[in-house]
Amino acid sequence: MRKVAGQKPSNGRKRAARRTQDPYRNAPGTDGARASAVWLETLGLVVDKPWYVEVALDVLDRPATATYSGDSDTRFHLNIYPEEWGIFFCHGSRASWIRVTDQPFVHGRDDYQLLIELPELPTIGTLVRTLEGRYAIQFKRDHGLIRTNISSGKQVVRKWLSGL
Repeated sequence: MRKVAGQKPSNGRKRAARRTQDPYRNAPGTDGARASAVWLETLGLVVDKPWYVEVALDVLDRPATATYSGDSDTRFHLNIYPEEWGIFFCHGSRASWIRVTDQPFVHGRDDYQLLIELPELPTIGTLVRTLEGRYAIQFKRDHGLIRTNISSGKQVVRKWLSGL
């Protein structure tokens, strides 16, 4: 492969269309890290140690559990870390797993072609609602599983989740 001056070599990952505006341009780090930092700040959470927020939504009318079957369950997961964020969606034995580090990319598989329609992190609720309408499902936000090591994080994230 010939390298062209000023052009980054391709790493073989599918790439999303370039966003015309970067709402995270003033935050440090990669796109995923900037988005995560801004999301955390928007929720009013202050952290001085490594942190994580993991949300799992199910369609069943009971609290979502950490265990599930990708072959038979319908789930939406949102994982946010200091250096990246990502989503996982499974339904009808198919799945899509997208991560955002320096740019969005497929992690393993993208059966639902979500890479091309992945919104910015602050508007992730639009994707959740799109999936609900497209597949005639309803994620139970009030029963979402929230895992985090942030003090008071569960309550804050639960309130944010109810507004998705």
